[in-house]
Amino acid sequence: MVVEVTHGCPQQARDALNSLLWFRAKDEAKTRVERRALLPAVARLEPECVDELTVRGTRFRVVRAEEHAALDSRGGIGTPGPTDPEPLTLDWTPAQAPVVRPRCPAP
Repeated sequence: MVVEVTHGCPQQARDALNSLLWFRAKDEAKTRVERRALLPAVARLEPECVDELTVRGTRFRVVRAEEHAALDSRGGIGTPGPTDPEPLTLDWTPAQAPVVRPRCPAP
């Protein structure tokens, strides 16, 4: 994890990733090859809204955490609320398996 899940929007996470990679290139890269591997990623993050980026074999992803979790009043992960639906009871027996139908009928 590059940054904690506290940013208000994905662009703030992209900006933090851009800064991280920039300072790695500036301060931590020991060779010119390392620096040259980091700088194209920095340049790409400046004009684009990149959600996934691989740099020197490490994959970085920007994910929207609010789709998966909610924060409580103290900033921690919230517990289920009174309006949250009860979890489904899954039954994977063959009779209950989901049926996938194609969108378009076959010719």
